[in-house]
Amino acid sequence: LRFDGPSDVPLPPRRRGYLIPKRLLDIALVALAMLVLLPLLVVIALAIRLDSPGPVLFRQIRLGRGYDHNWVAARAVAAAPRPLARLEDPLSGRVMELLSDQPGLQFYSGNFLDGTSWGKAGRLYRMGDGIALEPQLFPDTPNRPEFGSARLAPSAIYRHHTIWRFSVA
Repeated sequence: LRFDGPSDVPLPPRRRGYLIPKRLLDIALVALAMLVLLPLLVVIALAIRLDSPGPVLFRQIRLGRGYDHNWVAARAVAAAPRPLARLEDPLSGRVMELLSDQPGLQFYSGNFLDGTSWGKAGRLYRMGDGIALEPQLFPDTPNRPEFGSARLAPSAIYRHHTIWRFSVA
């Protein structure tokens, strides 16, 4: 097939070099590629771990335009980092592991990427084209005494540990 007509989609201006290091871009692309399998794994995990019925969960995902959920790894901060997430790209074999001492992991699936940001090779970032994995305390901790405390005294030091491991399977 051949199309000789004008294109109504403007291309972004060419840029010289990278705004961020190429290795960091490669790592970001691994995370984007892993997004294909992660939602399926998340749905399976939700079916196993949540007490709420499935339709409620799917309504939340539909209304929120994707995932923005906190996963419970433990009830309290750990003494040492423990595995919280593992993402694999089945095509390249690249693996990203996240370990942390935090009890929760916030998973966000790029719900509001709207196609207005240009990425690598002139590609637009659309809804679901990126993810964020954020080790943290539970979001409602200040309002739920059973979640422990997120209070930091004026002279106290806040310290937590997060480890990102990258490898090839």
